[in-house]
Amino acid sequence: MQIFGHQLFWFVQGILFCLALWGFKIWMQDKHIPMPWWKWILVVVWLCFVALSLAFVGTSLAEGEAHAALLGGLWGGVIAVIAAVVIGRALRWR
Repeated sequence: MQIFGHQLFWFVQGILFCLALWGFKIWMQDKHIPMPWWKWILVVVWLCFVALSLAFVGTSLAEGEAHAALLGGLWGGVIAVIAAVVIGRALRWR
C-alpha cells in the first residue's frame, strides 16, 4: 500500500481525473447538450461522492473491517447508481 503515499500516484490520478472531465465535456458537446454551471456542479458532486465511497471501502478493507466495507460499498453503490440516473436525466434538460 506504499503507492498511495507516493506523490507520483496522486499526480497521475489528478491528470487522469482532468482528462476524464475534459472527455466528458467533449462528449457532451458532440451530443449537443448544453452544460451550464449548475450541471457541472452536479457532475463534480457525484464524482466526489463516488470517490469518497471508494475511499471508504478501501480504508475499511485496509483496517480489517470487511463487513463495514461491504455495507458501505453497497449503500454507496446504490446511492451512486440512483444519483447517476437522476443526474443523467437532469443533464438532458435544456
